Amino acid sequence: MEQEAALKLWQRSEDSGFRYTTLLSDGDAKTYQYLNTKEVYGPEIKINHAALARGEVPGPHVKHVKTPLKETHLAKIMPIYQRLASNELLQRCIRCVTQNANESLHSIIWGKCSKETSATLRRVTIAVCDAVCELNFGTKNH
Repeated sequence: MEQEAALKLWQRSEDSGFRYTTLLSDGDAKTYQYLNTKEVYGPEIKINHAALARGEVPGPHVKHVKTPLKETHLAKIMPIYQRLASNELLQRCIRCVTQNANESLHSIIWGKCSKETSATLRRVTIAVCDAVCELNFGTKNH
């Protein structure tokens, strides 16, 4: 589902006059690989995958952008960018605190009931209930 959503976003970007050239993700490279196999912007343009996080210098993306960002789009994008780049948000990222409660809940659930193997409805229900309690109240070590 994330891959299809990313594909739609990337495909629509050219309609707005710009292209995404770098994907910053949580380490799951499936979406990155998927976008590159779909060749969203054609076979000659490959998407970068968080080069700065790997200690690499990202390649210049100016040569890949056919249409510069319009002022009307910049006015819409800038507040989102400023929120995402805020010191408060970045401090939470350093502590590895997720920004998405659903992702956190899913992580707890699948830690209790792997999605790699088959499980009964009862087992999944118990894992979900236990994960919700843990997410809401935290864990307590004795």
